[in-house]
Amino acid sequence: MEAKHLLETERVDKHSNPDIVGDERTLEKFLTQMASIRSQQTAEKTYQMQTLYGLKAVDNPMLSIGFNPFMGTPLEVLHTILLGLAKYMLKQFMPQMTNRMKEEVLARVNAFPHSGLHSKMFGNVCRYYNSFVGRDLKGWSQMSVCISSPYLSSDDRKVLLSFSKVFRIAYCNYFSPHLYHEWKSICENFVINVKHTMPELLNKPKVHLILHLVDCMVNLGPCSAFSAERCESFNATVWWWLKDIVFISYGATLCYDERTPWRQEHVSAWSTEETPCNMLFSILLAFPVLPLRICIVMIAQLQ
Repeated sequence: MEAKHLLETERVDKHSNPDIVGDERTLEKFLTQMASIRSQQTAEKTYQMQTLYGLKAVDNPMLSIGFNPFMGTPLEVLHTILLGLAKYMLKQFMPQMTNRMKEEVLARVNAFPHSGLHSKMFGNVCRYYNSFVGRDLKGWSQMSVCISSPYLSSDDRKVLLSFSKVFRIAYCNYFSPHLYHEWKSICENFVINVKHTMPELLNKPKVHLILHLVDCMVNLGPCSAFSAERCESFNATVWWWLKDIVFISYGATLCYDERTPWRQEHVSAWSTEETPCNMLFSILLAFPVLPLRICIVMIAQLQ
């Protein structure tokens, strides 16, 4: 009955409010709540406490190696802001434009000076925005206010302007404590504008995560320090090395470029036979994240 009473009193709102930051989780609070769940004598009380705290009584092996999942998993700019918010904006704005508007948008994009931008947008933004990658969306985000504003309603323009301010914060190279409240209000203002203009986007987790952007910067520094952009751009380097070495699972053929003799010497050491060793190594090269995960598991076992 005690657990049921807690469930009814402490968790008044059973549905989360995406435009408000609730009681944030910490490692200390997590350990206390897990201890409370495990102390229950019956399965019913355990289930009630798990529902109350939103946790399951499952051991996390990462805690044994000193990893704090609440401080070590911050908001990630590439997938949250570029592949998330920026793409949401394009999907909202582009279908509303007429063909004449889209032609003018393309003309504005082609005439826009790219010399001062971090990255350049490639492709037809009016036609291929669903296939845009982070580089393209980053370029669009930097020029979107100048390019798209004349063709949007006042409410959409307000959302786009507030998004551009959030984008500026995310790619700022410094952080000063006296800007904390100002930057927090900018993020909150963006979510409020989305709530009033595009309510269908409000339940998307990436919109709510913007409310935690500044706190992540307080804990870990500028977003560029923990963004996946550099990590994923390294995949291009790996594929550049692999593009002349093609492993085919069934044929196990080996191809290389005759224009790069220094690679021929390196490639000649590889066997073209379909052996388990060659197959395993080709998989590890094709997916660089796998060796990292294997190393993490090995370290956890050593502990």
